[in-house]
Amino acid sequence: MNKEKIRRLFAMESENSWKLLFYPGRWILLLLTMVPTIYAFWLSIQNYNLAKPTQHSFVLFRNYLNVLTDSRFLGALGTTAKFTVCSLALELPCQENIWERVCTDHNHASDDHDAGCSRSDLEDVL
Repeated sequence: MNKEKIRRLFAMESENSWKLLFYPGRWILLLLTMVPTIYAFWLSIQNYNLAKPTQHSFVLFRNYLNVLTDSRFLGALGTTAKFTVCSLALELPCQENIWERVCTDHNHASDDHDAGCSRSDLEDVL
């Protein structure tokens, strides 16, 4: 790379200048999310006791099997599923009603009944 290309790149005059801002941020976000995720997975496949941190053993997927066969976990999973289904059953019709009302009010205000309604219309009204 010659000096002129380097000068243009750092002066943000090059078509590739955006990479100077994009790539470091991408790597930082990748490290901030992947390193803890990988470490959490590593801990989950070990028999690790916080009271005795020096004594741990590798158990592979036995911890996952224990959780999936635990009646308390399955009960909590069922409760979560019921809550999610009930919440969606109540929220989705309300959301559709609000969306329809906002679009109707917006169309009456602009006297343009054939325009339809978009997300930007909702943002304009709110």
